[in-house]
Amino acid sequence: MLYALLDAGGDTYAIDTAEIEAVIPCVAVKKIPAASLAISGIANFHGDPLVIVDCGVLLTGIPSPLLYSTRILVCNIHVSGFFRKIGLLAENATRVQRLLEGEFVSPGAHSETATFAREVANVEGRWVQRLRPDSILTVDVIDALTSGEGGID
Repeated sequence: MLYALLDAGGDTYAIDTAEIEAVIPCVAVKKIPAASLAISGIANFHGDPLVIVDCGVLLTGIPSPLLYSTRILVCNIHVSGFFRKIGLLAENATRVQRLLEGEFVSPGAHSETATFAREVANVEGRWVQRLRPDSILTVDVIDALTSGEGGID
């Protein structure tokens, strides 16, 4: 399978490219007043508003730096009974890696609160953790995404 790699807080993460609809450059966003820190704002995606969620904040508590390699991964997620398109703001998201299912192994420890922390694979001497886009969302982000219209049953 092909995985998109991204960085947050000095660690590298992998998202299956089958879960990514598009990868777009980091664009200007319209801030949402009083939104969760993890919600960067909304951007225009083919004429529709796209909520941009910062992977750096979700994974490390620190906003992703806006670099040339920062990208938005457009993903369709299933959350609270709805399918929703979101953009994941991700640092250094310009790389892909082919990994076999058998290359992912248990990290040997887990966190009760970090349910997104899944299996790891060794890529060029570094441990890369597999993520599902919907699993990294926090309760406040899920509430914000499902509190209005826009989801599809």
